[in-house]
Amino acid sequence: MTGLHLAAYFGLSGIVRILLDQRHPSNLRDDYGDTPLSLAAKHGHASVVYALLERGAAINRGSEDHGPPISQAAERGHLSVVKALIEHGASLELRDGTGQTPLSIAAEQGHREIVKALLKARATVDSPNIEGKTPLALASAKGHLEVVDILFRKGAAINSKSLSGASPFWQVVFYDHRKVARYLLERGAIFDSEDKEDKELLSMAASHGDAALVDLLLDLGAPIDWSDRYDFIPLLVATWEGHETAVKILLKRGANIPSKDSQGHTALFQAAMHGRESLIKLLLDSGAVVDSQDNKRMTPLAWATVNKYLANVIVLLERGADPNLKTHYGKTPLDWAREWGHEDIAQALLKKGATLP
Repeated sequence: MTGLHLAAYFGLSGIVRILLDQRHPSNLRDDYGDTPLSLAAKHGHASVVYALLERGAAINRGSEDHGPPISQAAERGHLSVVKALIEHGASLELRDGTGQTPLSIAAEQGHREIVKALLKARATVDSPNIEGKTPLALASAKGHLEVVDILFRKGAAINSKSLSGASPFWQVVFYDHRKVARYLLERGAIFDSEDKEDKELLSMAASHGDAALVDLLLDLGAPIDWSDRYDFIPLLVATWEGHETAVKILLKRGANIPSKDSQGHTALFQAAMHGRESLIKLLLDSGAVVDSQDNKRMTPLAWATVNKYLANVIVLLERGADPNLKTHYGKTPLDWAREWGHEDIAQALLKKGATLP
């Protein structure tokens, strides 16, 4: 690192000019690959940027990882520096180490004024990065609604897909950006119920508890009982997370109540295992089998006992759960309660007819 690098880094424009007058080289890279110009741009020192550009600093020379000076300024939100570099002819299409242009970087960071400036200077609106994600997709994934709107109004493709097959709409559902999700749908985002990636969206919405989006995705044809590699369907996901309104919608729309995950757990198991008393009642009212057994022969009552959910145990017993049904290792719920030291649960089981060995 030279003296010029240090002066540029700290924004010492007077010293920068003195060093340039003394013919200090202005385009050398430091140990991190930065030039004096890229350091000044990164830290928002507009006066230093102008001084270096006036003396012929290479406007597009920067770090291999972090890209040219304009990319570094765009990432940090330094609008005045970005405008200065645009005025002096900086390339708008050079990329950083992840294949992102200045527009992609500004969009992902949510710097709307910089996005506007770059678009006004005719930056390519749909330039993808190395993952195939466009500026609109990157802004969507971070929930930057204003930036998404700016890009859309400039013609950004709303249904572009990344190399993994994810659309901007998929990104916003995955990251639970509800306002952006609705914005995209209202402007033509396509949900394809046959698409491998889109089939996941209902489970994602269910996991976030976004009941309105769950309802909307079902209206659009989302498969209500699509299962992931662990055989989780949206109903199991919503129950696990305790999102009662989403569970009610899924039940009303015909979700498969007896469906089991790879461990043999139905939605009732998820409710019993995670302390969801109200969901236990809801699922039983909807026809769930109270004494269903999983792959290890455990029942919802046994799991509620092991996990020390007394209220769940009481509800299950009141709704007919068998306190003497043998489960894993031939143990009854009472055996589990005594083994784990849950005396209050043991008493509740005994009151409902559990028998001692």
